[in-house]
Amino acid sequence: MVVLEVVCGKRSKGIMDENSLVDSVWTLYEKGVVALLDCVDRLLEGKFDEEEVKRSLVVGLACLHPDFMLRLRMRKVVQVFMNPNEPPLNLPESQPNLVCLSLNSSTITSTTTDLGCSKVDGGGSMETLQDETTIQYGSCHV
Repeated sequence: MVVLEVVCGKRSKGIMDENSLVDSVWTLYEKGVVALLDCVDRLLEGKFDEEEVKRSLVVGLACLHPDFMLRLRMRKVVQVFMNPNEPPLNLPESQPNLVCLSLNSSTITSTTTDLGCSKVDGGGSMETLQDETTIQYGSCHV
């Protein structure tokens, strides 16, 4: 977020707010990487390295992916900033959506290929389940 704020010369209202700085930058990115230059702080009066700005904004967007598992690792961020020959990052063509699910744990069953079916009660834990977990609603028939 800091990268976007510095390059754009604007404070973010917040990621979840409508018309946020992130939304504005994504909208320009969706028009093409060259369009990203339209969000650069006007006080710079065009005195900046265009490639560095585009690279910085793409890194900023990649670090703000709604799925934290798909965000850049800090090691990769450093590589991109320190090495101008580092290949450009591949972002999705459009802004990824955040999906939130509200679940009542007393009605959830979880299944995995290896573990069969186990009911997760209100105080239960899913720590023992495999990485691939399918959530089902209703009763579980084994």
